[in-house]
Amino acid sequence: PDDAEDEQELIKNADIAMYNAKDLGKNQISFFSNELNEKVEHYFELKNHLDLAIKHGEFRLYFQPKVDLLANKICAAEALIRWIKADGTLVAPDNFIPVAEDTKQIIPIGQWVIETAIQQLKDWQDTEFKDLSLSINVSAIQLYDESFLPHLKSNLASSGINPAQLEIEITETAVITDTETAVKILYELKKLDVMLSLDDFGTGYSSLSYLRLLPVDILKIDRSFIASAKEGNVSNKILASIIALAIDVVAEGVEDETHLNLLLAHQCQLGQGYYFSRPLPLAQFSELALDLSLH
Repeated sequence: PDDAEDEQELIKNADIAMYNAKDLGKNQISFFSNELNEKVEHYFELKNHLDLAIKHGEFRLYFQPKVDLLANKICAAEALIRWIKADGTLVAPDNFIPVAEDTKQIIPIGQWVIETAIQQLKDWQDTEFKDLSLSINVSAIQLYDESFLPHLKSNLASSGINPAQLEIEITETAVITDTETAVKILYELKKLDVMLSLDDFGTGYSSLSYLRLLPVDILKIDRSFIASAKEGNVSNKILASIIALAIDVVAEGVEDETHLNLLLAHQCQLGQGYYFSRPLPLAQFSELALDLSLH
């Protein structure tokens, strides 16, 4: 009697509780509540707003520099999506990417990212930024979608850019979702001559036995290792071991001079984080990277 005022509302609320139980995993029980109803309403409201954002082109790419720590210069950038609504409100990726992945809206959004990033590389080829490489993030949903490879291949071919300047970042957890299929897709990507990066390394399975199966060019060490590494502790030793691998490494989450000095002590060549710069709109990034150096 407390969950609805008529049969139709009762069935709707029971459905909400049922789907929440499914989301929690097997053999779970979920009771309807006003909080749960608000969560579901927010979910569908965000989904509808995403449809409009895709239709009206409300997404933008921001760029965060990757720094050659040993040469003290900007050598690359990571393209990060931002959603700026018509009223100017900026929606953080953490607030909409999970919904976009759940609803498969990440497919058209990811295609827009690929097209825009490749066009940006093309534009840079005719400027003083011609040597910059650019990385984009690809979710597990995108990676395993049948349209991903043909779409990327088509855009690379029509653009005429050097594919080695495009880096595809895939999370470690995306790879272990279906390692056999992922390995096949990654080898197909390598045929396109793009660079492959394994993001958030150290947060998932992190096994060297499966790492040797993957044709990755770069490991991105998860920021948690940088934040917790201190002289002599386990995180510091793991950090040193990863850097010592015969593969390029990018350290994420460089937020202060202590982090920088730690990485320099380990001879880590590439770093990224707020110590150097937050993600910036194109004009501000271009100003920062104008001479490809930091002062």
